[in-house]
Amino acid sequence: MVYALTVTNTGNVTLTGISVKDPLTGLEETVEVLLPGESAVFETEYVVTLADMSAGSVANVATVKATTPDGKEVED
Repeated sequence: MVYALTVTNTGNVTLTGISVKDPLTGLEETVEVLLPGESAVFETEYVVTLADMSAGSVANVATVKATTPDGKEVED
């Protein structure tokens, strides 16, 4: 499976130190700056295992954390 992860700054302030992690695939990327409305796209891959097929599904949750200009950490 190939996953395309799109991280978009939907707010009205510049975000810095954006950390993108996908534990299933091992993806760990950093974006230094995302301006309002700006996006970054990452592709990552996962090989479905026999255990996944036996379970009937694959659950995948990626996370993103960033810092606002006032030093607040936001995540999704």
